[in-house]
Amino acid sequence: MVLADTRTAPRMLMPSARHPMICARFSVLKRFILTVMLEASDGIFATSADDGVMLADMPSVHDVAKYILQQQGSMSTWKLQKLVYYSQAWHYVWEDERLFPEPIEAWADGPVVPALYQEHKGRYTVSESTYKAGMRRNLTEAQRGSIDAVLGFYGDKTGHWLSELTHKEAPWRDARKGLKDSQRSERRITLEAMGRYYAPLQVIS
Repeated sequence: MVLADTRTAPRMLMPSARHPMICARFSVLKRFILTVMLEASDGIFATSADDGVMLADMPSVHDVAKYILQQQGSMSTWKLQKLVYYSQAWHYVWEDERLFPEPIEAWADGPVVPALYQEHKGRYTVSESTYKAGMRRNLTEAQRGSIDAVLGFYGDKTGHWLSELTHKEAPWRDARKGLKDSQRSERRITLEAMGRYYAPLQVIS
């Protein structure tokens, strides 16, 4: 597979891995409206320490990371961050809901979840045994299914490969527009940006 053709991989393999007969079930506009309505519901949601939207029974990014490590084994923190990012993006497209509430930022090396970074900070690799946060039982069957599909496609790629892929895709590129390549940034990659880019890649297999 050639990195330059970044839209080929999700178009050909990702949708069929999760929902074989579905083609962009809901419009990006509908997802945007639902997200805004939910985030405005003060009686249901509470704001987390990192300003993400927290739902009482929603898994955290640590639950997702823990599950990925249990399924894949030891890996670089660089790779873990990218697998978490793609899990959020594709679960949102497939299930019309966020997988975890913590925000994703467009760092120089690609999408990064700061809350996840704080947990593995100072380490190059991480494993199920060394990553203490998170519990897989907090994930539903549908959430695990989305993550499994992402791992089935991206799981054998290196952290560097995944980082280069995100650099060629609109959500990260648009969030960093106007910034230098190595410039630090806390700009967020929104669910809406992910939905706009990845949802149209769904095709009937």
